[in-house]
This record gives sequence, structure tokens and C-alpha cells, in this order.
Amino acid sequence: MSARRGPARAAGGRGRGGRPGPGFVWRGGVKLARVPLWFDAPRVVEPVVLSAVGAVEQLHAGRVVATPETFALRAALQRHGRAPAGELRAPYGRPFALGPVRLELFPSGRHLGAAACLIEVDGRRLVYAGELGPADTVAAAPAEVREAECLALWARQASPRLAFPPRAGVWEALRSFVESTLRGGAWPVLVMPPLGAAQEVAHRLADLPLAAHPTVARACARCRALGADLPAVRTLGRAPQSGEVVLWPERTRLGPGLPARDRTRVGLVSAAALDAGATAACGADEAFPLASQADFETLGTFVAQSGAREVALIRGADPPLVDALRARGVGVRVLGPPLQMELFGG
Repeated sequence: MSARRGPARAAGGRGRGGRPGPGFVWRGGVKLARVPLWFDAPRVVEPVVLSAVGAVEQLHAGRVVATPETFALRAALQRHGRAPAGELRAPYGRPFALGPVRLELFPSGRHLGAAACLIEVDGRRLVYAGELGPADTVAAAPAEVREAECLALWARQASPRLAFPPRAGVWEALRSFVESTLRGGAWPVLVMPPLGAAQEVAHRLADLPLAAHPTVARACARCRALGADLPAVRTLGRAPQSGEVVLWPERTRLGPGLPARDRTRVGLVSAAALDAGATAACGADEAFPLASQADFETLGTFVAQSGAREVALIRGADPPLVDALRARGVGVRVLGPPLQMELFGG
């Protein structure tokens, strides 16, 4: 992660006239206190900053702020819901104003176009980080950091209790699985989230012929058209061709387009691969636990580099994570309804 510093922060988090400056609150979604600005809000509010494709399933707001890539991917991949009435396209690293608020979108590392948002208002600097991506992202811009007093972020895969193995070793094991399957005359079928993980896998297996379920193929083709460094991925028809690696979307039943089960080997490439039940449910022969979001170490580094003294965890707080952040002198609170943390959310 690369950090970018800004002006000195207001001492004690005070705004003009000595009043407490705006912070993040929950009003049916994450909102900036005393300012009509929401983030990934599911309700009919405006304006709303959309951090990534899928952060909100259906948008009814009049004005939506997102990167051009997010709007393009959303239009190509989400077949339901209405398009927002007003699209405010904000490329990375180009500050702009909405009334009294100055905003800047910058890469969150989640996938192509995904963005965190720096907010400057009333003498304060805050960052809505949304869902941060893994530290070793190669198919999208890696996460950047901005100095801020307060962060709001999801941390569903950042629990110290989640013992993800070193990522370099997982990628090596995945490559070995694919090559040994091909040498044995079978087809490797890799099951993963269609946006983010699928592009990472495609990038790392670019030297091999790739075929994919239409959902994954469409996501890869759109990302490639938007400038991502990806190989061509063939849309899977009735069956894969000899020597092809098959990319399949998570939570989609293995079915039409695949060879007989005894001629395939299935690998689950997902955070859910930590869960033996999830691995068995998709019929995987091998499990490759890869977080699609920032893990504990990555999130801790992001918080430290930002200099934030307050962190708002959205929709859940894992106690060991809260304790670890507080041990670093960071104040932690939870935004949202009291829901149990989704450790394996995509």
C-alpha cells in the first residue's frame, strides 16, 4: 500500500468554532453526520458513493458517485435493478466538490474500479474504505492509503481467528494442482467469486488456455476491455477443449458445459475454502483458502499508515480484531444493526 499525506488534521477532531467535526453514523446505511452524503446505502438516499460493483444490489438514488469502471462493470454484469438517474463519474485521484464537501476516490484493491473515498469537510479528513482488497492484488490497482482521522470499513475477513495460509504458498499450490490435473488428462475446474478472484486467477494462469462459465467470462472480458492486464478467456460452450482450465463462479451449481465428474478435478479458490463444509458442498477435491478482502495483517497496516485514531467497523465487529486495534491505541465502534459478523462473505 502506498500512503499519501495531506494537510495537518484538526486537533482533537474539532470543526469550525470548536464543535465536534462530522463523523460516520448509521442511518439505514453509512452516512456522514450533519451532511447529506451516504456510502453504499441500500435505501433511497442521495447522493450516495458506490464503492464497488455489488456493494448495493439495487440503486434508486438520484445521484450516485463511483468510478467510470464501476459504472461500466455494473451495467455489464448486473442484470437486475434500475440504473441510477444521475451518474457522477469520478476517476481515481481527481478531487471534486459536492457542496461543502471535498471528495477523492482512490483504489481500494478489491477489484477493477473499486474505490475508497477520502472526505474533507469542516476541517476534518475521513475515509470510507468500504471493502479493502488483498495485499497482493495484480489484476487491479492495489489499495492506496490516505491520511485520515477516522476510517469506516468492512472487516469480514480480517479476524485474527481466520488462519489464512501465506498467499504465495496458496498460489504455488494452485498452479501445481492445475498442472498435475492437466498432465493426468483431466480438466481442472476452479470455483471462485466471478469478480476479483476470477481476474486474479486468470492473470496468474495467463500462459494456459482458459474457458469460463458465461458469468465469469463476461466479467473477465469487460475488465479486459476496461484496461485490466488479462488474457482472453473463452466462454464455455458444451464442453471445454483439451488442455483448458475452467473458471466457474462460486455459488453456482456445477453442471452443463462440464465433462463427466470423473474427468474433472475441482478446486475451491475462495475465503470459504477455510470451511470444510463449504468445500464439501461444492464437491471440491482441493481447497485453496484465499481471502477476497483484506486479512488481519493487511487491514492493520492500512489503519496504521492512515494515522487514524478512530475506526468504524460496518455491520459487525470481531472481538479479537477490536482488541487488537484498541491495543494499538485506536478507538473502535460498530456501525449498523447488531448482526453477527459474516466471516466468509464474498
